[in-house]
Amino acid sequence: MPIATMRQNRLCAFAICTLLGFLFWGCGISKKALPMKDRKGEAERLMQFEQFKQTTLPHTAFRLSGTVSYCDSSQVREFRSGVILFVSPHEGLALSLRPLSFVEAGILYLSPQHVMAFDKINQCYVATDLVEIGELLGVQLTYPLLESLIFGLYLPVGEESTLTLDREQAVERCEKLRVAVAYHMQPLLVRPSVVELTSLQGERETIEVTYSHFQESIVGILPQEVRIVTKKKGKALSTLTFSFRTPRPEAQIAKRLSPPSTKHQTEIPLHTFLKAL
Repeated sequence: MPIATMRQNRLCAFAICTLLGFLFWGCGISKKALPMKDRKGEAERLMQFEQFKQTTLPHTAFRLSGTVSYCDSSQVREFRSGVILFVSPHEGLALSLRPLSFVEAGILYLSPQHVMAFDKINQCYVATDLVEIGELLGVQLTYPLLESLIFGLYLPVGEESTLTLDREQAVERCEKLRVAVAYHMQPLLVRPSVVELTSLQGERETIEVTYSHFQESIVGILPQEVRIVTKKKGKALSTLTFSFRTPRPEAQIAKRLSPPSTKHQTEIPLHTFLKAL
């Protein structure tokens, strides 16, 4: 066989082997055929997420301290205030605002049944429910969902949901509740570092919750600090930052969670009340 022909055959064989090598390599990194290492990592992340979903709330009352800020983009105004958040899992929570520009002393009550804003100075309150607030945000809010945001737990978004996993996060979409929840998971973390709750209605409204490093406490694993930011079209509207304090007796917190029953109720639409803030 002539030398030129042998060289051509070798080059042709080399080219074919190289092409096949690229094809097999390409198939190896595709989503349809992940390498063994990536498939193992995906299984570990799925197991981590399933364990995370089984985490339960501590049955202990808490007093949380922090700050809240709110910015009205239409009028370019902002206020900051200290807050005290009383939480009793499965029973309710109360957000106590220190003196603000628009109200000298106010408390916001949330329970599985209602939401109530109470003006202690004027002795009146505004009551509504999570359904009405959810309509403004474009999502179906539930009390367990809000409660889970505080403790950094798995959000019960519903049974009819789809889960997708990648190297950095787990995303659960629930068309029924019109919401998507993204959990930013990192290796060896028992809880996510960031949770994003996004409306599927296209309003580009997001509730972003960032947790500091979790630590073991007498009632279980809790975040050292929690930062909740509501965003619209990427711009922050309000920020609530708080840290957990020493657990309190249930009876002591229960008094804080009891809304007034004999005070005057102001008849005002929720959207009007929010604009008045």
